[in-house]
Amino acid sequence: MNAPWFWRQAPGDRLGTQHPEGHLGFRRAALGCSYGQRSTSHRVGGGQARNPTDLWRTGRRGTGTPRSCAAITWRSGHTSTGQTSKEERGNAVSYPATPLRVKWSELGPTVYEDMVSALLSILHPTSIRTDGSGGDGGRDVHFGGPEGLEVFELKSFTGRLTKNRLGQVKRSFVRALGHDPKTWTVVCPIDLTNEERKKFESLTAGSGVKCAWLGKTWLDARMAEHPCVARYFLSDVTDEIRDLARLFAAERAALTNGVPDAIERLRALAERCDELDPFYRVDLATDTRAGTVTASLVPRYPMAAHDRPITLQAIFAFPDREAAEATRERFQAAYDFGVGVEVPAQYVARVVVDAPAGLGGEFGSGALQLGARELGDVPELRLDLRISAPDGTHVTTLPLSGRATNAGAKGIDAELADTAAGLLRAELRADWTEHVYHLRYRFEDRPCLPSALLPCLRFLAALKAPNSLTCHLSDGTALGPPLEITGDQHQVDERSVRTVQLLARVQDATSTWFDVPEEMTDADLADLVAANDLLEGRIVTGTWERWTPGVSAEHAAEMLENIIEVTGSLEPAMSLWQKSPEQTLVVSDHAMALGLVTTVMHSARLEDPDGTMEAVQRAQAADTVAFAFVPGSIDTFEMWRGAPENRPSAVPAA
Repeated sequence: MNAPWFWRQAPGDRLGTQHPEGHLGFRRAALGCSYGQRSTSHRVGGGQARNPTDLWRTGRRGTGTPRSCAAITWRSGHTSTGQTSKEERGNAVSYPATPLRVKWSELGPTVYEDMVSALLSILHPTSIRTDGSGGDGGRDVHFGGPEGLEVFELKSFTGRLTKNRLGQVKRSFVRALGHDPKTWTVVCPIDLTNEERKKFESLTAGSGVKCAWLGKTWLDARMAEHPCVARYFLSDVTDEIRDLARLFAAERAALTNGVPDAIERLRALAERCDELDPFYRVDLATDTRAGTVTASLVPRYPMAAHDRPITLQAIFAFPDREAAEATRERFQAAYDFGVGVEVPAQYVARVVVDAPAGLGGEFGSGALQLGARELGDVPELRLDLRISAPDGTHVTTLPLSGRATNAGAKGIDAELADTAAGLLRAELRADWTEHVYHLRYRFEDRPCLPSALLPCLRFLAALKAPNSLTCHLSDGTALGPPLEITGDQHQVDERSVRTVQLLARVQDATSTWFDVPEEMTDADLADLVAANDLLEGRIVTGTWERWTPGVSAEHAAEMLENIIEVTGSLEPAMSLWQKSPEQTLVVSDHAMALGLVTTVMHSARLEDPDGTMEAVQRAQAADTVAFAFVPGSIDTFEMWRGAPENRPSAVPAA
């Protein structure tokens, strides 16, 4: 299901203003529950949830005040009798809502401030309202703008700006200066005369604060642009919802123009529904196959759930204490960490929902499903998994990043992955109140570069007894005490770590990158060790058994003459020097160029001098002669990167 909070009605129950299909979905912005048990029923009350993370808000009923119908002029754009006329059946029917004309002089200060605060919250989604009952400090509504604090002072004056009223404005301005605002704006249903504007400008001159007066013309224009505000505070929304329900039933009429007619009718209805509430937008969706209509409540601005929270009260009836306790634990987890919970219809006796736009009410038996709260665009969460030796020394750290998936009164659930390649996936539950956390992880074995695999591989290799694991926030704060690791969790040996580490170094030095091969041998490891030493300027030493270079017939005779000139014959041992202009290392069919490499064998002799002489004498111009050399008195060799005269002094690292 798309919406995270669904009520499925049992057959025969009434849902108040529900649509004929009998299925409504609610997208909740905030929900909280308190718990208590009595007899065989389990009651969940709509108490206020004080959440330190400000992710769940429940309790007081927003900023609603008694609504004065005398303060408005209402003209209905369409009246439905539950039947459609001939004209309606032949064309797409629209239901325009005439904007409410606000009679500002008939509004009390409380209604005015509530209504204009809601309007400013829509215009400025990051705004914060200040309750003026205890003194608002000259800032009824404020928010952080690009240049700093922007403050709005709400005044319900009508008529003219008298001396007494100007004095009130001045006192509010002086109090507001204590907050160091960048802008200060008075919102008041009075269009200033030239003389009044001069007095206002004189009052604020020299303060260094950008000041403005938004009057009746501005308010009327904004109210026309956002009719949901006046309609919510000044009209009977319940009657309008019922009218819309009847209109929706009437839409079963014939559609002469086919789908375009249906689209136009649904669009018009959706626009009317969207004007019902200033705190939440109403999104409608239909499923003809399932026979359902879903209404989703989406906050118009971030603080909408705070200004108008949604509460739920439910009474459950369980056949035994075990079922009751299991459901209580699920609800507790929903409250503590914001996870979803579902109660089957047979356990639900009654549900009372206080929701905007007429979507609340009392419901009979039916399945109750509360989905995980949608957090929206939450900041990135970064953690470090640190493994330490028994003496406390650091072994390795694996950085993770991700985001919280849900949150409640006690903590959060989050999904994270290592920052290098996302191979290690982790699920974290952090309890801020108890200072404990639970961590589950899995390793995804998929192709990747050795440099990306290495952090995870080191972590998995160190994840064994007697080491310990701690989880730290990005600022270094530990989420809890160290966890002792039992056994060898993954049996990753140091040889595997060493091989991948060397492959990463050689790839980086040769600028040749490829994924880690599925299999690597001991010979691959030895070659990587030698290549790494060469690339880091060290001499590689070893022993050899036989060397068989191929020499062209043109140069074979010359090579024999050089050997005889140096040793006097073909029998004695000699030092052999080989210069390879482009030495390569091949790992799993991938060649990495090491550059110029010089090799010297300290003692070498021809394996078969007479046979080599005969082969040279028989060779034709296009032939290649194999010179087979074997060790003489010693079988050692040296190899370095560079020309023969540039032999380094360094030896291989231990």
